[in-house]
Amino acid sequence: MGDKSGGLLSALSTPVLPTSAREAEDLNVSYPSQASSSVGAPYPSTGSSLARSDEGEDDEEEDEGVLFYVNKTGFPIAEHVYQRMWDFACKKHPDGKELASRCKSYNCAVEVPVPKEPKVLSMKTSVKAKLKAVQSYMEALDYNHTGTQFFDILKNRPIISLMEVCKKMIQESLPIKCLEATVLGVYLTNGISGLERFPLSFKSKFSGKSARHVVLGVYHNGLYGSLGMSRRTSLAYKSLQFESLSALVSNFESSYAEIGHKVARVAIGVPVSHDSRSFETIVWGNFIINGYWKKPRDDMFVEIDKYAKEMRTKMRTTVQVPSFLPCPPGVDKAASLPYAQQLQKPKLVSNNVLKKSLSSDNLKVMDSATG
Repeated sequence: MGDKSGGLLSALSTPVLPTSAREAEDLNVSYPSQASSSVGAPYPSTGSSLARSDEGEDDEEEDEGVLFYVNKTGFPIAEHVYQRMWDFACKKHPDGKELASRCKSYNCAVEVPVPKEPKVLSMKTSVKAKLKAVQSYMEALDYNHTGTQFFDILKNRPIISLMEVCKKMIQESLPIKCLEATVLGVYLTNGISGLERFPLSFKSKFSGKSARHVVLGVYHNGLYGSLGMSRRTSLAYKSLQFESLSALVSNFESSYAEIGHKVARVAIGVPVSHDSRSFETIVWGNFIINGYWKKPRDDMFVEIDKYAKEMRTKMRTTVQVPSFLPCPPGVDKAASLPYAQQLQKPKLVSNNVLKKSLSSDNLKVMDSATG
């Protein structure tokens, strides 16, 4: 970003929005262009169709009619992406275009401290303390209020590709949103012995609008918690203190209720591999509850905990030896893969096997019609 972005990030650190817009922004939601007259949405209505987000052909993405921008030009950020962020700031801030003129006229930019990446594997502390260090690092990066997601996260990319994006996040040290934080949490917790990580997604309703949010669920030594980023601290980090997965989900439901949202959908993924060179993809939703707020809590919690038990029994440990190791002297290179596999103790169940065992007959989807 360089010096030219300093004024913009400062200007948007505490955006001024109408009350209803501010509540929705807390859950990472933008407004559709057709509602721009009432809520001041920054995105103009156009006649062109949007590309699907997984095609990577456009820098706009769509989720149930809600538009948001993603930087797909890489770094350094292209001029048109940079200018679009200024346009967003001018439309959101009460000072309008005067804000841009004032910030751009500064002779010197404020030096922004760069957070130091936590080296959790070298920390001689508890897993709980390591997770807190990871969360503190992500909070030091700050939440992204610029209206543009800086890093292009495609959910169908393999883990090895997403981990490369995480390295770029650390290098650039720019503010992040919830999806970026979830993937970054995977990268920063790779190799922590006995720790399982899985995506935990929510869809909520507020004033007739839908909001989506995702965090990284964590499990260690019989306790659950979460890592993530949100404008609401209660919708991000949860320390390792919940004795069941249903208790963690229930706590998130209470946090949503505090800001006037009803949870409409909960999706729980499959534990993510600790192998940063894996070509597997992250399974974002393998256990799904639709119409969550309409269903009896006791019945849902039983099903959630059944799924949690299946996850634990299918993947007893998640720390893996890398898929290939340097050959020792005298060992043929072609034999290196079997050599590495011999060192993997205990034998692990891959995510693909887990997905098969939890698919079709075992996949539990509770749709709203059965509520």
